[in-house]
Amino acid sequence: MTEWIVPNPGRFTPSSKSKSPASRGSCVREIRRKIFMSCVSLLGVKHDGSHIGKECEECGTKHRVLESLPARPFSRSALDSLREEDSVKFVRGVGWFFSGTADDDVETTEDIVLGTKNYARFLTLHETGWVVEQEDEIRENEDPEEYAFQRWQEVSQGASEAFHAAFD
Repeated sequence: MTEWIVPNPGRFTPSSKSKSPASRGSCVREIRRKIFMSCVSLLGVKHDGSHIGKECEECGTKHRVLESLPARPFSRSALDSLREEDSVKFVRGVGWFFSGTADDDVETTEDIVLGTKNYARFLTLHETGWVVEQEDEIRENEDPEEYAFQRWQEVSQGASEAFHAAFD
């Protein structure tokens, strides 16, 4: 990464150390939102936030809040705990960020892929909670963990492309 940053210093804002914790957190949220919107766009769907609670004409997913998940970002340890649940076959975060505050410098994610016996879901954290952005039913002959892993790879690739595009 250093090889890329050094020849292109104008593409980056001043160091996050020079910003207040509140503005760093705001910047992180803005970058996360850009990545999410680009990621969903790469999946061929454009959501503007009004899709929650409705079945989407574009992707066929019923976008809803999963009440079973706490309405806060997941840390790595929290995802490890979720992974221990019997119903969870796969869970991984997409894009990890530090909170940006000195008090709580823990990596968190606001986008995850969650696999159960029957579904692979791409979830993102909104103000209302964790929202199902994409949902695929897993066929009987498919391995739920492998299917969800493939879904995570697709979403992660899209997030990586979106992250790089955010700095162009």
